[in-house]
Formats: sequence, C-alpha cells, structure tokens
Amino acid sequence: VHNGVDVARFRSADPDLAAALRQRAGAGDRPLILAVGGIEPRKGSDTLMAAVSALSSSRGRSGRRPVLAVVGGHSFQDYREYRDRVLASLPGLGLRLDDDVVLLGTVPDAELPGWYAAADVLAFPSTKEGWGLAVLEAMSAGLPVVASDLPVFREYLRPGQDALMVPVDDAAALTAALGAVLDDAALAGRLRTAGYQVCARFTWDRCAAEHQRIYADLKWR
Repeated sequence: VHNGVDVARFRSADPDLAAALRQRAGAGDRPLILAVGGIEPRKGSDTLMAAVSALSSSRGRSGRRPVLAVVGGHSFQDYREYRDRVLASLPGLGLRLDDDVVLLGTVPDAELPGWYAAADVLAFPSTKEGWGLAVLEAMSAGLPVVASDLPVFREYLRPGQDALMVPVDDAAALTAALGAVLDDAALAGRLRTAGYQVCARFTWDRCAAEHQRIYADLKWR
C-alpha cells in the first residue's frame, strides 16, 4: 500500500505566512534550502552540511550564501552524539549556526505547509527511507526536490524528470544538484510541474482504496 498526501493542504499555504517564515529563518534575499527530519544519520545530515558549505563558498562574493533550515528533530532514537558531531563540524566548514544553518525543531502542524512554501528547494539526502513522505509534501507545495537515489524513491520518481536524484553520501553531487535548482529557474519550474503530477497520483483516497482491496482479499481466503 502506497502512502498518500493531502495535496490541498500543502498547496494552500498562506503566502504571508511563507514570507514571514522566510524572514524568521534569516533568508531575506538569500536562497532557502529546507531539510525535513532533523539531524540524524539516516537523513544524511553530514553530507548535507558539506554541500551547503560548498555552495556557500562558491556564492560568498555575490552575497547569495544559502540558508539551510532544518525542520524536525524529535526521535525515539538517541542521535545526540551524531547531532553534536555534525554541529561541531560547522565552523570548520565555514558555516555559522543560526545564520547559515537554522535549526527549527518540531514546528506546529499548521505551520509546516508554510515552510515548504517559503523554501526554494527541498534537500532530502537520506541514506535510507521507508517512503519519504516529505518528498510528496514538498511537491504538493510546488517545491522542487533533490533527493538521494534510493530504490524506494524510484517507485514513484523519475530521476531528472520529477526530482533531481544523487548518489548517497555524495556531497559533490548534492552540491551540484542543489545549485542547479537554485540557479536555473526553468529547471525549477519543470520540477515543480512534474511534482504536482506525481503527488496527484498519491491521494489518501487511493491509499484507503488499496487497503480495502487487501482487506477484501483477506476476508475471502
């Protein structure tokens, strides 16, 4: 059974809220990269920090250093050691906490669509995923996606057409893909259009119907 997404909820974010959230993250006229899921090994956070560092170095003279906003962080697993190590690496990467990297923590549910609407690209460099619901949420909001090239994503994404997909733990490839989306408005527009088409296929009604078919099959066995 495939997961679903409430397309209308994420597509109807308040533009004023999105603008306010962008200011809260300190983006202003800087590119805003969104990551969802907190800082943990499975989310490829160390690779993402290295990519943001490379983007910042290449854009520093123009004043267009990106801001990485990280949503989430609550987990039943203890990732404090990994999280502390990633955050401790920021100065060496030339990144400043609360400036280049902003940790938002768990945000109110009503605010989440606004964060997708506020950002310029979703960075989702996971090392493993069961599905990756944040990808569909971002696409519903019209946010281009850069994700790891995992088998689960190939169940519903076409690399290079619906999203840009990069090898796991490849900071250079992630840097190039994020930079491409941020620099190429036409590419971002194509990904946005394709994303709308993808998420339209994965409604909660479809998810419920798939459950019903399985239950009906089990009933008569």
